[in-house]
Amino acid sequence: MASWGVVALVDEPAVLLAAQAAHHLAAGAAEVHLWLDRPDPEAADLLGAMAGVHLHHAGEDGWAFQGGGRRPNLHTARQKYIASTTLAETRLAWV
Repeated sequence: MASWGVVALVDEPAVLLAAQAAHHLAAGAAEVHLWLDRPDPEAADLLGAMAGVHLHHAGEDGWAFQGGGRRPNLHTARQKYIASTTLAETRLAWV
């Protein structure tokens, strides 16, 4: 069976992010990639040690994959960016 994962651009309370990640892992996701749309130390503390969860900070690569090196204004453009970046950088069959 092909491996699959979840990727999401998030700006929610840490406990909700932990619940989302746990739900998808229990459903069979090989990996959960959560991209924080803004810094969140509480989420980093709570999710940093969760097996199967990969926590990222949106723009940590200087938006290099986007070209032009700037943060997309629309959240939908940021979502497309992080989904494309995650798929390109993992061995997952689909996200």
